[in-house]
Amino acid sequence: MTNENCDIVVTSSLMTNENCDIIEQIPPSAFNDRIRVAAVSFSSKAQINFQFNELNNQKEILDALRSFIHTGGSTSSLSAVNLAIKEIQERGRQNVRRMVVLMSDGYSQDRWEDLSDASDRLHAIDAIVYAISANSNYFFRELELYTRNEWLVYVNGSEKQFLDDATISLLKCQDPSESVFSLPLQMELMIESSENAEDKKSTDEMELTRRKFSIDNIKQGNSSSVKEEDDLNKRQEESTTSMNDEFMESTRIAKSLESKKCKYSKMDLEIILDASSSRQQVFEHQRELALSLIERLPIDADETHVAVGINSFTSVPTLRQTLGLGRDKQIVRRAIEDIKYNGGSTFTAQAVELSVQDLQRGRRPDAIQVVVLMNDGMSQDPWEKVLEASQLLKDTGAELFGVALGENVDLRELKHYIGDINRIYRDNSTERFLMDVVSLLTDEEECNEKIDSVNLNNTKVLKKNSDSQICTTPNLDIIILFDNAIKKINQSEQSISSNRYLLLDVLGSLPVIKHNDPVKISVITFSKQPQLVVSMSDLQNRENIFAKMELIKPEIGKSSYAKAINFALQEYKKGRKDARGMLVIVGDGQSEDNPKERSNAIKHLHAWSALRTLNPATGVQISPGPGASFV
Repeated sequence: MTNENCDIVVTSSLMTNENCDIIEQIPPSAFNDRIRVAAVSFSSKAQINFQFNELNNQKEILDALRSFIHTGGSTSSLSAVNLAIKEIQERGRQNVRRMVVLMSDGYSQDRWEDLSDASDRLHAIDAIVYAISANSNYFFRELELYTRNEWLVYVNGSEKQFLDDATISLLKCQDPSESVFSLPLQMELMIESSENAEDKKSTDEMELTRRKFSIDNIKQGNSSSVKEEDDLNKRQEESTTSMNDEFMESTRIAKSLESKKCKYSKMDLEIILDASSSRQQVFEHQRELALSLIERLPIDADETHVAVGINSFTSVPTLRQTLGLGRDKQIVRRAIEDIKYNGGSTFTAQAVELSVQDLQRGRRPDAIQVVVLMNDGMSQDPWEKVLEASQLLKDTGAELFGVALGENVDLRELKHYIGDINRIYRDNSTERFLMDVVSLLTDEEECNEKIDSVNLNNTKVLKKNSDSQICTTPNLDIIILFDNAIKKINQSEQSISSNRYLLLDVLGSLPVIKHNDPVKISVITFSKQPQLVVSMSDLQNRENIFAKMELIKPEIGKSSYAKAINFALQEYKKGRKDARGMLVIVGDGQSEDNPKERSNAIKHLHAWSALRTLNPATGVQISPGPGASFV
């Protein structure tokens, strides 16, 4: 049986109509005993405006709420919640329903750990928490932390939906002998199956009839019945739309969990994060959401479930982390946390193309490919470039997800990239986004049809060849040639940064280097002249190598790959006699060498048959000319 009594605490950082509207929905007679209200206002500190039992008249409560003064400055929702909890514990009634209404934009200056603790204490006293922001600039994650339910966070003009939901909640506080609102059985079945549109329509009508009947009953005796009936009719029309929207969102969640019959135990995930959003708060919200996704996925250095590639972009894309394994969750988190807000121009197409290249290089045949584009769709790309890049993205066959936070969004461009409007997630559907991505991954193999399509005979041959090529020489000397030349004075340094991120990512995937480790590393930078940055005789620990790599600066000029190759060969001669050799060339391949210099360097290089040469592709287009000749 539902308890007829209810204690409500309104906490607000500013005066809004919603402070009063919820109180106006309640008939005056209910304040005599059944419903009690307390109010807390807050900025950097909170204060109690009136306590339970201090005001038991609807008009007095409304006047007190309307007297809230917005002081501006920093805010502490923590202080308000603490005061609300204290009021409930000291003056609240036992065995009654408790409702806390938080009016805030979610941008408090409190520590996240303290907010989380306050949320725990708030829910420990069995309070239902509603969070409302009338401000278009808000931090959804903090509001959701308090409610613990994204459907109880009301933003982007959904204040009227709050009134509908809160009214229903208060109707449950009426006398138990009266009709109590309940979700019809047909509605529950429809949310589970979502298959019968006609049943949905009739159920919605039944729902609205019951709601109107309940509201009419609770408002009997009110002198302004004519005005209330008009208001009710207006709310009924508005709630029809909002209920349909809520129903559709609920069924989307149900469908999203069932739609992917084909699931995988492995995932190749590419995250493309826009660092040039129009507002820094939007960028930070996107980054927090990306971190939340990483937390929910089974990522571990010793596991093969999830490989992650990370790409951030403004006017130039930067490959922060190539698609690959061997990283723990902390390394992946750090790659995202290191992305800083830059603002400025947005060229999404280049970022998409870079991630497509990374995905094609690193994708696994037994994994599902997933691309998440976090972007507002407002780029400076020519439209034909958008169409070209979006087609490249679709051709990968990956599962595509778009995240568009904030109010300034161009869904037209995003829809071209993602394809399905239901795969584009806004501020009020971030939880659905996380669920939809994570639900693609399962511990059981259910994609036998796609996996079986791989030629097993070829697989066996590859395995056999691989086994036969296991090297009896365990030691490996790696020489890295890093092109740090900027060919033009006005050229962006982003290309150098992208290459450095790629190199650090590769080195980070290697086993931890210890004393007498089988792997030794040498790093040589070059523009016109090569320079030894890390020698094989240097201290070979990861932190030392990383620190020296971070100090590499771009130099204006043209590169001499021939001089760099000859220098590297001299360094290789100093290596261990019992070690294999690997030469890694990181650069765009644009060289100033003449044909004779290039030819001589190639001859010297290939004379060392034990030295294997690699050129990892980066975000910079590799020239098919001079530099490619060395590989």
